[in-house]
Amino acid sequence: MCQKFVRDNPPSKITKFNVAALASNAYVKALSNSNLKVSFQKAGIYPLDRLADPVENFKPSEPYVGLEPTPVSAAEQSDVDSYFKAAESVIDKKKEQNKTAINKTLSSIVSGQEITRSDICQEIFSKAQSQPLCEPPAPKKRKNN
Repeated sequence: MCQKFVRDNPPSKITKFNVAALASNAYVKALSNSNLKVSFQKAGIYPLDRLADPVENFKPSEPYVGLEPTPVSAAEQSDVDSYFKAAESVIDKKKEQNKTAINKTLSSIVSGQEITRSDICQEIFSKAQSQPLCEPPAPKKRKNN
């Protein structure tokens, strides 16, 4: 329905104002009497047809037997190991840089912890006392029309 709408009305877009109408039209067409009758008939529900679905569809699943893993040579394994060790060292260096560059802010003090805990309250108060107060922004002037 959406594709038909866009094709029939090129300059128009699907918006929140017309999506309900498009969805309800598609819903009504999908649940028409003829669609429901054909669906029940093909599934073998009414009229009852035990051969509508082949028996193979109801067999239990079989376990997947995958291929044997290919052996990896020692040289290839050492290349993979060295790659991951190098990547880990880069990550560790970034973590160390981030630890030294962390800017203590209120969110880093609280960070998902209960702000009612006494130790967190003490940290918040000490942080507030150590930082200078900032002045509120000046009110914006309104233009008179």
